[in-house]
This record gives sequence, structure tokens and C-alpha cells, in this order.
Amino acid sequence: MKRVIFSLGLLCLYHLPGNAQTAVNTTLNILPQVGQKMPDFELEGVQQFEKKTVSLSDFKGKWLVLDCWNRYCGSCVESMPKINEFNKRYGQQMQFIMVGYNGSQYGGELADKAIRADFEKYKAKHDLTFPAAFDSTIFHRFSIYSCPHIFIIDPSGIVRGITYMLTKENIEDFLAGKQPKLPRAWRKGENKVTYEDTRPFLIDGNNGAATDYLYRSVISPYKDYMHGQSQFRIKGNQMQVMGVDLASLYRYAYTGSGYIALDERQYSEYYRNVVLELADPSLFKPNRNLRTNTFCYSIELPEGRAKESNIRKILQRDLKNCFGFAVTVEKRKMPVQALVKVAKVAPVVVKNVNASRSRFKTVNDIMSYYFNATYFGSGIPIFDQTGITGEFDIEVYCDFNDLNDIRRALREHGFDVISIVKEMKVVVIKDDKDEM
Repeated sequence: MKRVIFSLGLLCLYHLPGNAQTAVNTTLNILPQVGQKMPDFELEGVQQFEKKTVSLSDFKGKWLVLDCWNRYCGSCVESMPKINEFNKRYGQQMQFIMVGYNGSQYGGELADKAIRADFEKYKAKHDLTFPAAFDSTIFHRFSIYSCPHIFIIDPSGIVRGITYMLTKENIEDFLAGKQPKLPRAWRKGENKVTYEDTRPFLIDGNNGAATDYLYRSVISPYKDYMHGQSQFRIKGNQMQVMGVDLASLYRYAYTGSGYIALDERQYSEYYRNVVLELADPSLFKPNRNLRTNTFCYSIELPEGRAKESNIRKILQRDLKNCFGFAVTVEKRKMPVQALVKVAKVAPVVVKNVNASRSRFKTVNDIMSYYFNATYFGSGIPIFDQTGITGEFDIEVYCDFNDLNDIRRALREHGFDVISIVKEMKVVVIKDDKDEM
């Protein structure tokens, strides 16, 4: 005998041997399904019932519980006194019948005699009065794989549950018109899921579907076949960002912004560039064309848990677990740039084929232009020290990719960009001495 035991309280599911599943007449090969009509069946030699032979139609207008068991199933035997009490209490509305497996692979005629003798012993010991039958055909026909295997059928003949455990509360819910949640009993071959402990759980169907999780977070390299948005946005219960450099992941985790743009609340508080104090900073040198040192991050949380504060804390742990760096947020005096008002200089003739015209009406227009020009370069933030609050109207003609040329054009209109020092919060990434 092959036993497969699932620990669930006192439950012991006893699986029928493989050779019990014989070929089934295709005209009868209709399996019970929850929510569908119960396939008709016939039981002969029913004990302790008004009829010796019964079929599904005999129970029309009344609930029916078929509790299938075998003599090697300890939990089946233990449940008999409980089923007996259920039959006494709810018998006017719900009929209980225990169907014992008397298959020939247990020893031919001796198997049938053995299970019947066992039942007589249990009946005498516990004063069992519920109806009982012994029939292996129904086991084969309905592909019953393990016991207990219980069918709950409503007065209209619709299957309302297929389970291995039934409680008083379940029964009362059924009788009250409710649909209780029941643990599922599987038919032979129905559960196709396999599990290999050498492969990651849920990947490629390993012990479940890819969506069978409550919480998940993933860091991956950005492969050349991948695509998706690179904005740190929470949508529903998840956040997914594709193809970002490692510094952006650390920025979001520790400041709440992946990029610290000019119009974000973090701009005046946090220094945009992270400070690297690493023996090998190569992971922070992305090549976006070759997609080296660019990454993806995906996180999904249970309902109501996908808050920015939670996601940032989890991302901090994920980055630590994946890359091992130590991170602090410190106040340091950092080099920044300032837009200032200066005396106008005489314009010069520009002969740069890359030059273009841009019109500015506010100080913020100039700062945004300069910020975007330096975004993938120095990344040093710029702050307003002009004292100008009103509007104006100027047009500059310069090369957007040449910071010196931008400054030259601004000076013609009485503006300049200078270097200063400002105390700001900085994300500092260091080698973790405990992991070296």
C-alpha cells in the first residue's frame, strides 16, 4: 500500500492504490463538479435505510451527503460518530450515507468481507444508525483518489461541495442557503501541479501558478527583450519600474523619488546624486544602450499595504539583500549651482550648427532648461538666487548640449549660473565591512 499523509489536525487522507483506477465506460465518464448537476449513480445493498437500492433521484427535494471511505483511512473511522450525530440532528433535511470502498485489489472477496466486518465493529461500538453502502464502482467512476471524499448535493441535485471535511457550521450554512468555503478534495489526476525543491517556488508552474502569492518583490537585470516604464508609480497594489540605473533604485528607497526632479518636493532637501564610497563602483555605471547595469524592480503587496512608506522599506531590505551595500542618509555640504542676476554682456554672433532658440518667461523656465541640460551629465542641482518673482520675456540662442554656451547666452540677458556650496541630505552608499 502507498500512503500519502497530509497533516491537518487529525486528518489522514488515504490514497487508493494506482491500479484501483480502471478504465471507465465513456458513457458514464461524467465527473461531479461543484455548481453542476450530480451525475446519476446507483448504490446497492444499502444498510439502515428504507430501500436497499438507491439512486440520485431517490433524494430529490432533500440534501444528500455521500461520505466515501476505506478501511485504511483512520480519519474516516474517527469521523463516524460525528456523522452519526449529524444524521440524527439534521436527518429530516439532509440525508447522510457513508460509502465504503470494497475494491478487489485489497484481496478479492476477502476485501469486501473485511470492510463490512470493520463497519459492524464500529457500528456496535458507537451505536451508528446512519445508512451505509459498500461499492467500489462509484469510486472508480468518480475518480476518487483519497479518503475521506465527501459530496454535498442540494435538493435540486446540484453539487454544492466536494471536500474531505464537513463541520456542523458548514451543514447549517448549507441549510440556511449559504455557500461555506470548504477544503477541496482532489480527484485522481486532477491536480497536475508538480514541485521540485531545486527550482524557485511558483516559477514556471513549480507547485502553483505564477500568481499564487500574497506578496512578491523581484529585482532583475534589464534584458534586451524587456520593455516598460521607468517611472516610480504605485498602481493599485503594485509598483513596477523597468530599466533604471542602480542609483535611481537607492534614491527612491531612501528619498521617495527615483530622479529628484526640479518640481519634486525632495529637490530642495535631498542631493540628487548619491555619494559612492565603494572599492568597486562599477554597478553604478549604467550603459543604457547595451543595457548593462540597468535593473528592474517589481513589488506587489496585499490589499491596502501598497503604501509608499511600506514599499520604500521593503526596497531598502531588497537592495541590501541583493547587493550588500551599507547605506546612510547624512547631511553634508555639497557642490550645487545657483542661477544669479548679473550685468548683461554684449551678444556675440553664434555659428554653431547645433544651436537653437528657446524662450523663457520665468526664472523657473531657465532653471528647468538648465536642469534638463545637465540631467544625464553632472546631475548637480540648481537653485534660484536671482530674487526675481515676476515674469519677463527673453529668447536665447545656444547649444543645449554645451553648458558653457548656455551660460554665454544667459549672460547676454543678465543671468548666469555659478557654483556654490549648500548643506543637503545625501544618500551615501558604502561597502559593508561585515560582508567584506
